[in-house]
Amino acid sequence: MPIATVLLFEGGIGVVGLAIAFVVGIPIRPGRTDATALAAAAAGFAVLAALFFVVVRVRWAPFQRINAKLSPILKTLFAGRSLGALLLISVVAGAAEEILFRGALQQIAERYLSTAGAIVAANVVFGLAHAITPAYAVLAFAMGVVLSVVFVVSDSLVAAAATHAVYDFFALALYLRSRRGCPASK
Repeated sequence: MPIATVLLFEGGIGVVGLAIAFVVGIPIRPGRTDATALAAAAAGFAVLAALFFVVVRVRWAPFQRINAKLSPILKTLFAGRSLGALLLISVVAGAAEEILFRGALQQIAERYLSTAGAIVAANVVFGLAHAITPAYAVLAFAMGVVLSVVFVVSDSLVAAAATHAVYDFFALALYLRSRRGCPASK
């Protein structure tokens, strides 16, 4: 699949998020970029990285089904791409998904629910959007909660997007390298 197609799809997610926010009057603001935001992003990444290692290393049937379903998808979309291309895709995906799920949906939910309720609501949608398997939907929900906590603690959409992008790059590069689908592994 051409990189332009992947980038258009992921970027389109951000455009949808911006459109929803515009229609309902939610301002999408980058937020803080200080030491608190950096610390929240680093802590969020550490949790996401730990979850990644659990899923790829623990021999549990639901995790094995996730790996079996994801492997051909990831190979189709990303195998043979340079690390620069993986980084570009990760940055676009991280920013776009955070605009939609944290920037728009979570903030809309906060109009009607507590912060905790809004985090749950936004991440039920996030999990369902990633429902390759039932276990992956639950895993994506949990990962989304981590990203939401980064967003709330840091008061920064930039911190959540950076956490998401760095995690995506880390996970894609390691996963593809372990399966010999990334140029860096050769």
